[in-house]
Amino acid sequence: MNVPGMTSPAATTIDADIPPRPSCSALRLPMVFSLALVASALVSSCSGSGTNLEDGGANQDGSEIPEDHDGDGFPASQDCDDNDPEIYPGVSRDCQSACDYGIQVCLANGEWNDCTARTDCDCDSPGDTRIIDCGYCGQASQECGLDLLWDYPAVCLGEGECQAGALEEAYCDICGLRIRLCSAECTWGAWDSSACFGDCFPGAQDISTDNCELGLHRPMVCGVDCTWEPDGECTGACTELPRTGSTEFADEVCVEGGLFYMGNPDPAAPSEQTPMHLVALSPFIIGIHEVTVGRYRACVQAGFCSEPESWTDCTYYRNNSDHFPVTCVNWAQALEYCNWDGGRTLPTEAQWEKAARGPYPRELTRPWGEELTTTDHVPLSDSVYVGSYPLDVSYYGVEQMCGNVEEWVYDWLGDYSETQDPPLLDPLYPPFGDDYRGVRGESYQSTMAGHDTCVTTRYSLTWFLDPKRIGFRCARPGL
Repeated sequence: MNVPGMTSPAATTIDADIPPRPSCSALRLPMVFSLALVASALVSSCSGSGTNLEDGGANQDGSEIPEDHDGDGFPASQDCDDNDPEIYPGVSRDCQSACDYGIQVCLANGEWNDCTARTDCDCDSPGDTRIIDCGYCGQASQECGLDLLWDYPAVCLGEGECQAGALEEAYCDICGLRIRLCSAECTWGAWDSSACFGDCFPGAQDISTDNCELGLHRPMVCGVDCTWEPDGECTGACTELPRTGSTEFADEVCVEGGLFYMGNPDPAAPSEQTPMHLVALSPFIIGIHEVTVGRYRACVQAGFCSEPESWTDCTYYRNNSDHFPVTCVNWAQALEYCNWDGGRTLPTEAQWEKAARGPYPRELTRPWGEELTTTDHVPLSDSVYVGSYPLDVSYYGVEQMCGNVEEWVYDWLGDYSETQDPPLLDPLYPPFGDDYRGVRGESYQSTMAGHDTCVTTRYSLTWFLDPKRIGFRCARPGL
């Protein structure tokens, strides 16, 4: 076999632990033999390169003479080829495997040792290529080298995600471990979450209304066993923070959740204001001030809000009017602004009234308390700068809900006679209405007597109307 890159080594004689060749001097002949017989024995025994013991026989002492057919001086039992006088212990010869050359040495026991030629060749011709599997169900090309061994594979291409048959464990989103199996195509299967348990991830925080009065909630924390545990008492506090420290009258205040009285306690009051009844609200956040012209103009300049109608005396078109409440905006324009200014909305009727009156058991119809309305509380003509009547402030710190401008609310005006027991939670009056939306509070146009019941005063107006006495403020959830 011709093996590329391989050269046949020359034959050599290898030193080995072998017996010495017998010499003629080692032959002992009886003295009684004649000289001719001696000469004949010497010629017979010392001819060639070794003692000729081809026919065997017996020594004088009666021991057998070992056979040596090739006469090289080594008996057949120690000769790797007793028919070739050139082969005897210590002599080497060439040998080869399917892909390499080597040598073999004749050992003293008359056997050749193993050929030194490498036998791990695994390809036939240098330069041949093949495609093999690699990695995670990928494939790579491999080339046969000059040594007839396959070289390292090239880049593994088209690998999958995982080793086929592999299992992966991971913590569940809650407690326990889940597993998934890598398919024969080296892609992960779906998670088996049958060993997962619990309701939450340890350390998570949340709130719950379970076992709390309407409108209240209890902070909860997830324990090490992945179940919710109380983390305090029931409360009506906001978990969202109100906006504070801002400029241009943009601050907010939290109105805590819980019960309050809604409606006028006087049975003789206008029918739309009675009967007074309990309502429960979740915590919410409301603007301390009515939205000003300056704040609304910023929304117009941002391209989100449309300008109010240019009615006579609309505050938007007055000189130096940035601190006046914006008027002549319809219900939709007011809602657009609130959405632009922090993703807020208009307060519901119930939210507006609680922000004006305060919590249960307050029944007062004026935001500030029992004191009758005076000109120190509300203006008697025209709207004024927001924040200019600090006595017109509610239990929660919301200003000018009783005088300056009336205000849009989110819902339509419903009938209080439809109230329920237990109290409604976060009601809308009703959830769906027609073109009319609610208006709450009193404006500078109201009589002094009207201001004394401003907390419960309510009426509805077509949403697309924009009178100069109506403004608005914004609200958002407190949780």
